[in-house]
Amino acid sequence: MNFFTLHNITGDQPASSIPDDVVMPPRDMHLADPEFKKRGSIDLLLGQEVFYDVHKLDNENIQFREEGGLTFINTKFGWVVSGQVKLTAPNNIFLTNISTNMYCNALFGNTLEDMMERFRRIEEVQPASIFTPEEEECESNFKSNHYPPSSFLATRVLHQLADDEGEMFPLAQRALKADFYVDDYIGGAESDKEAVACCEELRKLLARGGFRLRKWVSNHPGVLHDVPSEDRTDPDSVNIEMADKWFEFLCQIPLIRNIQVPRYIFVSKVISKQLHCFSDAFKMGYGACVYVRTVDQGGRVRVELLAAKSRPSPLKRASIARLELCGALMAAKLWETINSALSFGSEDTIFWTDSTIVLHWVRAPSYHWATYVANRVSQIQEITKGRGWRHVKGVENPADIISRGVLPEELLKAEWWMHGPKWLLENVDQFSDEVGLPNVNPEILERKKVVLMTTIEEK
Repeated sequence: MNFFTLHNITGDQPASSIPDDVVMPPRDMHLADPEFKKRGSIDLLLGQEVFYDVHKLDNENIQFREEGGLTFINTKFGWVVSGQVKLTAPNNIFLTNISTNMYCNALFGNTLEDMMERFRRIEEVQPASIFTPEEEECESNFKSNHYPPSSFLATRVLHQLADDEGEMFPLAQRALKADFYVDDYIGGAESDKEAVACCEELRKLLARGGFRLRKWVSNHPGVLHDVPSEDRTDPDSVNIEMADKWFEFLCQIPLIRNIQVPRYIFVSKVISKQLHCFSDAFKMGYGACVYVRTVDQGGRVRVELLAAKSRPSPLKRASIARLELCGALMAAKLWETINSALSFGSEDTIFWTDSTIVLHWVRAPSYHWATYVANRVSQIQEITKGRGWRHVKGVENPADIISRGVLPEELLKAEWWMHGPKWLLENVDQFSDEVGLPNVNPEILERKKVVLMTTIEEK
């Protein structure tokens, strides 16, 4: 027989030692393991392929004890004992058997690379974390000076205060853990009395941690009766200038019903149609509007507003030129949406902007510009696919209404918003002329910076 030599085969057997009076084999019986009743290590483990070769399985070599008890079987090594032993252990003694399973097998037909990979996987040792003095100093500096996000700290200190001082203020303790968003309390109560008690407890509990709640607001004035006036927020106190603008807008809202939008925007018997896309931007926002221009057989021209879209300027301050570029991109995307529904040809679309810088950008390859500009120019060029961009005067650009905003009364008077600039009703040939662009400061154009490095080698 062939054997594998291992450091350990399995855990000690049996699970616990067996008293002598529990198992008493005959005195004349030669046992394969005379010390089988004592817990010990396993010296040899035989497989199923030799099990029946070492056992003498006949009636003379098998002895049974009482039912459910032990069985003695004679083998080539001597008699072995198997079966169940009932042991009574004290209540404070727990018998456990923790064994380690080890699997051994031979490798057949594997390549040398496979065997080496398996060997490395089995013998892999996890590296120990051994730091150099510099690394230990870096770790110590990180632990000493690193701080979690302030939003987490704002909530964490409130929870700690609730744990440390909250036993005397049960309502406030629950509110600190459940009703705070960062450092703002948003809560309520089932009755006025409970709301007053919660408010009072919150003020006292937070005062113990050195916190002062301010800007109290409640839908019931009696709840804040004991809160100092300087800690309250008067919902009626609004900036006068802002209030005037709001009431002016509020009074003009009914005028919106007077705005009429025709359902049919074409002339009858159309022989020519065009889309004119305008874009504009200002510090408050940017937007785009699209007009459809149709001509009938008699030469009658009709121009109607087809679609418009706007967006507020980003919170991060950007130059007007960049906002104008964002407006141009919005015009391109808006046209793409319309064209998928109405299928206008490439020669039937003209884009307009009052920014000469944007015209410089979109008429040149995108790789000439800095990253911010290049990304948007490439999108515009991919969508418009070479369709012409023209310059329009700022006072004639209807998208100016989008970027600056107007009140309903002004919108009703702005005929050019619903029907576009008047020159759209004139001869179409003037729209195809390329307009020369004035020179622009290179710094404003945001050209991509090119760095040249040279090396000189002396021989």
